[in-house]
Amino acid sequence: MRNELFTPAGKVHMTTEYDPANGWVYNDWRGPQNLARVIAGSEAGLRLLRQHTCPYLLNDNRHTSAPWDYAVEWVVTDWLPRALAAGLTHYAQVIQPELPTVHSADVLYTALSEQVEMRLFISLLEAQAWLQQLPPQKK
Repeated sequence: MRNELFTPAGKVHMTTEYDPANGWVYNDWRGPQNLARVIAGSEAGLRLLRQHTCPYLLNDNRHTSAPWDYAVEWVVTDWLPRALAAGLTHYAQVIQPELPTVHSADVLYTALSEQVEMRLFISLLEAQAWLQQLPPQKK
């Protein structure tokens, strides 16, 4: 089931869904984000991680358009401990290297990589291939 989150103007700023065939939660972020949107989207993805006892997150930032460094502290101090408690073990982050959001992804990687197995990718297919080679989740 796909969950869409909307801006006050009615535009989709993030979709999240559990992919049962691959055993991961897929977050697709769109357009500019602000802290409220990052929190709402991250919470929606976390609900799916919990609901499916899912250890794998595929976070797609190829369609974001502005840096989101301001959210990293919240992700690290608030969201990550809850995601780890829910069973998160692997985090694939897809970025668009020529956009200013790449710096935000680097900051996030530096902050998270010691606590969760995280990799940055410029290709959605490469991120999917990395997650697919991991052991199937235990139910």
